[in-house]
Amino acid sequence: MKTIKLEIPNERTLSMINHPGLANQSTSRSGHEPTNPQRRTFIGGAQIAPKTTGKENDMKSRTLTTIIAPWTQLVMLASFVVLALSLRWAATSVLASDGKSGSLHATKNCAEYTGLSGDHCTIASSDLAEIAVGSKIYYDQAAGIPTGLLDSNVVLDAGSGNRAVGRCTLDLSTGLGLCTFSNGLGRLAGFTAEVKVSCLGGPVCSVDGTYRFNPEAQR
Repeated sequence: MKTIKLEIPNERTLSMINHPGLANQSTSRSGHEPTNPQRRTFIGGAQIAPKTTGKENDMKSRTLTTIIAPWTQLVMLASFVVLALSLRWAATSVLASDGKSGSLHATKNCAEYTGLSGDHCTIASSDLAEIAVGSKIYYDQAAGIPTGLLDSNVVLDAGSGNRAVGRCTLDLSTGLGLCTFSNGLGRLAGFTAEVKVSCLGGPVCSVDGTYRFNPEAQR
């Protein structure tokens, strides 16, 4: 009677046999079992990825840089576009007064005006932003020359270098007059205006008329 010897595989052998990678290798054409390096590649049925070399890491880094570079350029380009638009908006804001025109209504307080050359009146109210409350109107000539009139060159000083030049003529007997402005500096560059002045009792006079900013005026 012939005796048949059976060998029961242990747990590690079963794990290696059940793994598809080793199963294929164990049934290769050569009929040989997996080599020790092949067995070490699989532990507990899980395959361990081989270590990458420095050269492979360098190639991956270059590939990643190639992918990121175009996006970096797009971000930089977008930043330049935003900056250019911001500068353009700022320049437009600075020149916002160019070409603006409309009606002008203001009052001036002449409590400190005595009729001498160099005296001034102070703007008490204004509906034009360029002529803020507190701006001053200086009179170059004294009142009474010619007799009964205030006829003087004037400087409208809105502060911080914002000034306009003009001329005012006021009938001292009626308190009615006319002021014109021909140009200016700073925020009042290109400012022209024609306003009627009414000083009917008390130090406060009304100023009403029209104005315009010349867009061709040099700032």
